[in-house]
Amino acid sequence: MATYEIYSAINNGNLKVYLNEETTEEPSYTADAPGYWIDANGASIAYANGIIWISLGYDRTSLYLYGGNHPDNCSTSGQEVSTKMIIACNGGKAIFNITYDVTAQVSE
Repeated sequence: MATYEIYSAINNGNLKVYLNEETTEEPSYTADAPGYWIDANGASIAYANGIIWISLGYDRTSLYLYGGNHPDNCSTSGQEVSTKMIIACNGGKAIFNITYDVTAQVSE
C-alpha cells in the first residue's frame, strides 16, 4: 500500500493497531489514535497512567512511530519497557517488537 492508502485506511478504520496480540475485537486506543499508553509489563493501560506511550503517526505523505515516557510514572532513568505492536490492514500485517530504554528524566 502507498502512504496515502495507509493514511486513508487509518481514517476510515480499516487499519487496526493491536498491542501484544491481534484479536477480533476493535482496538481500544489509550494514546493518540492509533496508539497506546503502556505499563511496565508492556500492556495497554489507561490514558496517561503508563510509563511510556507509542502511536502510529501519519499524514498524507508520511508514516512514523513516535512516543515517549511519562516523567511522573517512570521510576528511574534506565527503566526498560518492551512490547509488541501489530498493525493489521486488508489481510496483511506488520509486527514491531519495541523496547524503550528510558535514559533520562526531564524535570521542569
